[in-house]
Amino acid sequence: MPTIANIAGVIWKDVGMAYALLCAGGLLYASHRVKRATRLAAIAAALMLMAYATMIRANAATATLAVACYWVAVAFPRARLPRAIAGGVAVIALLLVV
Repeated sequence: MPTIANIAGVIWKDVGMAYALLCAGGLLYASHRVKRATRLAAIAAALMLMAYATMIRANAATATLAVACYWVAVAFPRARLPRAIAGGVAVIALLLVV
């Protein structure tokens, strides 16, 4: 096989993961300025994008961890930093089980 056809799948998986995490972070950031119903929809969509990013690559759980901690901080605004980190780890564990 030509070299480009050999690595094209790996490159597209990396791009898909990066853009899913970028879109999830953007949705979470923008959810601060909208109504409650729209905010819940954005948080749910961000969770689905994080699930996609986690499942597309074998080592994506470590990359998704930061966005998962941010997701916990946005979904539960009263959570302090240690709880947001623990919640992010729990979210990643649940995504890996799914």
